[in-house]
Amino acid sequence: MSYKLGIIGVGKMGSALLNGIMSSEILKKEEVFLGLYDEEGVRIYGKEQKYNYSLSAKEVFSSSEAVILAIKPQSFPEITPVADDMDFTGKCIISIAAGISIDYLKTHFKNADIIRCMPNTPALIKMGVTALANSASKKWVDFAKEIFSSVGKVYEIDESLMDLTVPLNGSMPAYLYYFAQSFIDSAIKSGVPYETAKALTVESIISSANMILKSDDDIETLIKNVCSKGGTTIAGLDKLKDGSFSEAIENCYKACAERSKELSK
Repeated sequence: MSYKLGIIGVGKMGSALLNGIMSSEILKKEEVFLGLYDEEGVRIYGKEQKYNYSLSAKEVFSSSEAVILAIKPQSFPEITPVADDMDFTGKCIISIAAGISIDYLKTHFKNADIIRCMPNTPALIKMGVTALANSASKKWVDFAKEIFSSVGKVYEIDESLMDLTVPLNGSMPAYLYYFAQSFIDSAIKSGVPYETAKALTVESIISSANMILKSDDDIETLIKNVCSKGGTTIAGLDKLKDGSFSEAIENCYKACAERSKELSK
């Protein structure tokens, strides 16, 4: 039997994509074939939700027109040997693993159309941001865009930028969570109740991000608009500058991007 889409790995991101596909009615349940690896996955998706599934990656590859590899980079050495002796002519491989290049995928998935994506975890609430690079026909690129658009926004980029953009979307949620947590913890230490600190911090991050997107002013101007000479904002901003905040961010960005490059080797 042939399926429109196979998904190997139904963890957080795999399940988010599956839910997006189903809720957007991109495909019917009977058009999807899942590659599952553990008893919990079989119980949830196979027995309870009644998806077609297999414990064999090779069966997913052979039975699916397109396959999303929703697995970690470290898992590729377990998957690629299965594909090495197969011909993927007419098929599409979509990878969401950091550091796994299109050239690497072409080596193991012979004659396949290849699409490389980097989504982020807000896809779980359909507010993800996905960077997409490809070596594929328009048919498959449009198909991939439709899938990832079901869980958020999609931006096409040149693959040469993929490692350099990982800090900006793939890893950015963790950095923002850390930023928010630091302010919330500081407020709690000063006597602000947790729920109040959380709400004010998070809602302010959301509204400020929307200001960046919607305002005609550049970010530097937006910063100046919040600050007044001798005021509260500039007092705190000066401490961020004294603490080499920009340098710490730059180091964070470089470390993340370099690690993505290392994973491709």
